[in-house]
Amino acid sequence: MRLRADLAVYNSRGELKVVIEIKGRYGKTSEWATHTRRNMAAYGNLIDVDYFIIATPDRIFMWKESGTEPKLIPPTYEADMRSELAPYYEDAHLDKRNISGYALEMLIQTWLRDIIWPNIFMYKHQSPPNWTNESGLLNAVENGRVEFDSGLLKSVENGRVEFEAAV
Repeated sequence: MRLRADLAVYNSRGELKVVIEIKGRYGKTSEWATHTRRNMAAYGNLIDVDYFIIATPDRIFMWKESGTEPKLIPPTYEADMRSELAPYYEDAHLDKRNISGYALEMLIQTWLRDIIWPNIFMYKHQSPPNWTNESGLLNAVENGRVEFDSGLLKSVENGRVEFEAAV
């Protein structure tokens, strides 16, 4: 089965820990995210990873160890990302109200890189959001890497993902 991922985050050992689906619409709710996750699972479009995230321009919805069954499971964590992402919009000279899906993916990839490697890259705030620590996300991906790829996932085995180029 081929699966698609907007962003994939690996730990320092190369194990897939986070899959992120980017949606370019504002004002989405926890209920919307719950149904979106369930629909993705129903169509076989979820990978069993430690963390699954749906990111929008203004919110992040994250599930921790929720599996791939098509059940209505509310997000484990939900956060308003407007202030968190504001400096990234400014640095990239992007208009928050009119951002493309590709630009949003790049923006979130940069934000993730900054929290994964805080001693190397300039994180834009004093510390990452509390939910990233409380959930164990920061420890899970510390010194890891973020892959931006709209290709297709060819296989998932033992936490490793193989990408196949989109045609």
